[in-house]
This record gives sequence, structure tokens and C-alpha cells, in this order.
Amino acid sequence: MRGKDYTKATVAADAGQAQQLADGSCFSEDWEAGERRQAQRRKLHVSRSMVTFLILDLIAITIASFAQIEERFVDPVLWYLPVNMVVTVVVYYLFSLYTTLWKYAGITELCNITAAAAVSSILQVLGMVILGKPIFRSYVLLYFVLLLAATVATRFSYRFLRLVRNKYFRASADRRMNLM
Repeated sequence: MRGKDYTKATVAADAGQAQQLADGSCFSEDWEAGERRQAQRRKLHVSRSMVTFLILDLIAITIASFAQIEERFVDPVLWYLPVNMVVTVVVYYLFSLYTTLWKYAGITELCNITAAAAVSSILQVLGMVILGKPIFRSYVLLYFVLLLAATVATRFSYRFLRLVRNKYFRASADRRMNLM
């Protein structure tokens, strides 16, 4: 008798699940809750990394702007620096430099960084020319190279540090295993 009850219950459960599948409500609440949790986790993770990269980018922009200039060009560059920071951050955002998973970065991301740095450099020079601020000719190239180097260093340092950490910990774990 127990086998028949079990079979009837299974058939009833299967019929209920079939109805839920037909309604499209099967696991929808669990699915939506899971999606919300994942989106929340992604949002928190992205916002932390975005803030970190934003701060590093602002430092890189400042260093790239002032590292190579002559004393007579300090005032125009200093005056234009806030505008340059906003423009560069917007360009970097448009090139997805704040939303990329940098632990998987490769050639595509390097091309995006190069293009973003080039567009930022061109926009900075255009802005300074339009506003009538004097700048020397080699500034564009030097700014581009320094900005590119700083951005690549900040973005790819995560991969490098992860590689070093994994290599070090793997080597120390192997040594511990051999001692026992």
C-alpha cells in the first residue's frame, strides 16, 4: 500500500510541477531572488573596483600632466587639469575600463586602454587649443605615453600580483609537503 501512495504522491507532485512549468512560475521566485543577490554582489564589487581605479586614474592623470612640462606651461596645465580629469574619466568609462574584469585582461583590454589614452590625449590638446591655453608640441606625445604606461600598470598589476602570489604560495605549499 505504501508504494501506491508514494506513486500517487509522485504523480501529483509531477502534475503540480508540470502546471508550474506551463504557467512559467516554476522556481521564478527563487530565480529572481538569486538574480537580485548576484546583481547586488556584482554592483558592490564593481563599485569598489571602480572607485579604486578612479582614484588611481586621477593620480595617473595628474602625474602624466605634470611629469614632463616646462615651468612656463605649469599654469595652463594646472588650470585645465580638472577639465582633463573629468574628460579622461568619461572617456575611460566609455571604453569600459571601469567595468572590465581585470584578472582576465588580455590584448583586447590593452587595445581599449591604448585607444582610451589616445582619445583622452587628443581631447586634452583640442580643449587647450580651443580655450587658448599654450602648450608645447611634444606635450601630446609625452602625455599619451605616460598616461598609457600608468593606466596599463594599474590595470595589469592585478594579474601580475596574482601570478606572483600563486607562484609563491604554490612553491611554499610544495616545500611544506616535501618536509612531511
